[in-house]
Amino acid sequence: MKETLYKLVDLLTLRRGLARRINGFNLRLPARYVNYFPSNYESENFKFLQSSVKDGDVILDAGAHIGLFSTIAASITGANGKVYSFEPAAQTFRLLQETIRINHLMGQVIPYNAAVGERSGKVTFFVSPIKGDNSNSMVSYKDDRELKPVEVDMMCIDDLVKKEKLKPSFIKIDVEGAELDALRGAAQTLLTARPVLILAVHPQPVKEKGDSIEAICHFIRTHNYRCYLHGKLVSEEDLVNRTDLFDLHLLPE
Repeated sequence: MKETLYKLVDLLTLRRGLARRINGFNLRLPARYVNYFPSNYESENFKFLQSSVKDGDVILDAGAHIGLFSTIAASITGANGKVYSFEPAAQTFRLLQETIRINHLMGQVIPYNAAVGERSGKVTFFVSPIKGDNSNSMVSYKDDRELKPVEVDMMCIDDLVKKEKLKPSFIKIDVEGAELDALRGAAQTLLTARPVLILAVHPQPVKEKGDSIEAICHFIRTHNYRCYLHGKLVSEEDLVNRTDLFDLHLLPE
């Protein structure tokens, strides 16, 4: 029933999506996802983004999902900026492309159907059967047998930055447990470009993968970044016992 309704809305709107206002930004979303995000979704992250970037900046969005962050980032950086978006799940990537299209951001948001990791190549990725699910991951959860393993392309941020001659000012990493791999693949970029970061940390998937919060904090510290959580400077001791998802804001020293 819902699927039929979504198809009807797509026909009536000429596949232009539906308008939403999220955290003060106007955008359009595919019809089936128009109510997916609350109007104040991740408000801290979007305030941080808005205060950290300017017109003409280059932004990397690792784990772009259907493109909410990329779309808002593009509205801030303007026509002179670029957003490079990475989404490995094929169905979700098509939704990302649709979001880019209905917001008229082709050429401004550059989508890659790839995971982000320590090195470029191929990787096994675990995909939910639910279309547009935001928990697809390089980590196979032991308690979830519904995830299907598929082979996807993987890109290393350092390789992309070198190839495209980029100097990103902002990187968002939301990779469902593969945080340390993504950071390691961006090590040279962090040392040379000194971008600001949002790092979504998923403690349980990190543990399932065999990594640790301590290892992530050590990487951040040795690359001379400061960690902020809810606007407050935090240390490794403040983070190691957390079990729920949390978003770190990382600023270069």
